[in-house]
Order: sequence, then structure tokens, then C-alpha cells
Amino acid sequence: LCMQKGEAIYVPVSGGQQLFAESEISRTDAVKILERLFGCDRVTVVMHNGKFDWQVLRTNGLKTGEKSGKKGGCCKPECRIADTMVAAWLLEPDRNGRNAYSLENLAETKLGLKGIEFDEIVKKGQTFADVSLDKAVPYAAEDADFTLQLWQFFEPLLEKNGFTELFWQTEMKVLPVLAEMELYGIHLDKNALDSYSVELEQEITLAEKDIYKTVGHEFNIASTKQLQEVLFTELGLKPGKKTKTGYSTDTAVLEELASENPVPRKILEYRSLTKLQSTYVEALPKLADSNSRIHTSFMQTG
Repeated sequence: LCMQKGEAIYVPVSGGQQLFAESEISRTDAVKILERLFGCDRVTVVMHNGKFDWQVLRTNGLKTGEKSGKKGGCCKPECRIADTMVAAWLLEPDRNGRNAYSLENLAETKLGLKGIEFDEIVKKGQTFADVSLDKAVPYAAEDADFTLQLWQFFEPLLEKNGFTELFWQTEMKVLPVLAEMELYGIHLDKNALDSYSVELEQEITLAEKDIYKTVGHEFNIASTKQLQEVLFTELGLKPGKKTKTGYSTDTAVLEELASENPVPRKILEYRSLTKLQSTYVEALPKLADSNSRIHTSFMQTG
């Protein structure tokens, strides 16, 4: 926690281990205190990647704001959340690099501050719970300090660039909603997908037979090399763009060739069915939790 530039505190919360026995507080007590903070409409809480932080608090039992009576109703903070990662994205949506909007990257590029890296204190195979208090305090306190300083840097820029209303009225209001959507998940009807899988298998088999009949023999439709041989050698179709493995058989090429011969159109139909099968019908149930719900990620900075 940080309320003033250059000064911050770290409160260790018990995760079931007695690592910081004398100085830590229980998770239950921590959540009760944080409920007061997030439940106060006179407070602005600055976070970096606040959606993730809000989810951590929610999965640990934090409840605040108006919650609808029905299951899955949205729990929202009463305080004002200011997310420095979203602020950075609004001001510079074209920043390049894998960690372009990370706290460390922004602190270094915007504030000229080089912080302690996570990998420096958490060794391979460990978690933050394994870090000793003398290393955890400066790392965690520094994160909070950097976050506050980034907000002090970004807030006037949001105003200057005309993004203040967009930031507060849209981005920050949608943040807890997206977090709750991710936590609640999307229900998947596995029985319906099982039935559809059988139906798809039949359609794929029929599509295969139709292609073989039109071409005059069986071949591996999924093999680029064999498909090239059928299309450009046997059928004599005019090839398009060339790749490292020969002429392309991608969707754009097949769509162009479909007007000349029925085989490319049939290949496209076959691909559409097999993609439905592999990407959705077979894959989605594997991603569902014990309640048959899929938990996706909704990017607010991309």
C-alpha cells in the first residue's frame, strides 16, 4: 500500500503457511479490512492490472457494492478504481513489445525508475509465499510506490488528451464487470456438443467421400503436399502465391479457384467442418470447469 511517493508498506497475509508468523495477518481479517477500503465511495484505489487484483480479492471472499439476488450477480467496488495499465493503453495504444504495459516497463520508460524484478526474488519452482520477509517488503512496497507514481504521471495526461471522461465513465466502470464475467464463466452444454460431434463426424465423412469421388481417388486432404499435387498437377488449376513448401493452398487461394473447379469449394467446406470439430466441439469441453463453465479472458488493453 502506498499513499505518498517514495513511501510504502507491505502487509503479509497468511496463505496457510507460518512463514511470517509474527507479522502476518489472517486472510479473513485482511479481506474484512479491504472490504472497508473498496466499499468507501470517497476513496480512489490505484491499481496496475486492476481486473486481476479485483479477481484475487473476490476469489478470497471480498464482497462489496450492490449484489443482485440471482446467482452470478455482479459484485462491484464502491470506491473509485484507477487502473494505470488501462491509462497507459488509452494514451499509447500502439506501444510495442510483449510486456509493453507491464508495471516494470512503464516505470522504467515513463518515470526512469528501475525496480526489483520478480525473477530476482522468486526462484524457479517457488511462489511468492517462499520469499523471505526482508526481500518481500521492498519488492511489494516498490510495486505500490511505482503504481502511485505512474498514476500521478498519467492523470494529467488523460485530462490533457481529452480521455478523462472515457477513462472514468467507460473503462473503469466496465473493469469490475469484465472481472465478474471472467469469474462467473460461460456455461457449456456438453450433451448438446456430444450430439453435434456425432452429426459433424457424419458430415465430415460424407464431405470426404464427395471429394474422393470428384477427384477420382483417395488422398490425405489435410496434407498440403498431396493437395498441391491434386489441385495443380492432376486438375491443372492455375496456382497462386508460392510458399517455401510449394504453391499455397490457403483459404484465399481456394476461394479464387472455386469458380474454376468444384474441388476447391468442397475442400473449403471440408475444412470448415473439421475446424468446427477440432477447435470448438472437441476442445471447449476440455476447458470447462467442474460446473461445465468456461472462464475466458477479456482484454481491456488490446
